[in-house]
Amino acid sequence: MINIVFLLLLFFMLAGSVEAIDIVRITPPDSTAGEQEDNGIADILMDSEGKLYFESEAVELANLSAELVAKLAEDPERQVRFKVDGAASTIQVIHVLDALRNAGVPELVLLTLESIQ
Repeated sequence: MINIVFLLLLFFMLAGSVEAIDIVRITPPDSTAGEQEDNGIADILMDSEGKLYFESEAVELANLSAELVAKLAEDPERQVRFKVDGAASTIQVIHVLDALRNAGVPELVLLTLESIQ
């Protein structure tokens, strides 16, 4: 009996996948574009209420550019990933994109869910 329990435990350990979880629950909008390689380094999250999180810590929009400049100074080729909840305001997203441009972000990846058609 104990052998079956260990076999089931082993099966679920091997069959399951471990994925990094976000600090807040985000439901990105759907996309019909192809898949992107998952090699982003600096993560920015925006929840449905417009709250921002940079590197798993809450940040104000006014401070986002300064923190990004500091990160990019360490490695100018860093890729920035922006994950936005689909219910977030478009105006708020545009303000964040402006802050990213002002910080001199060389490459931005906007994370979405693949649309099922």
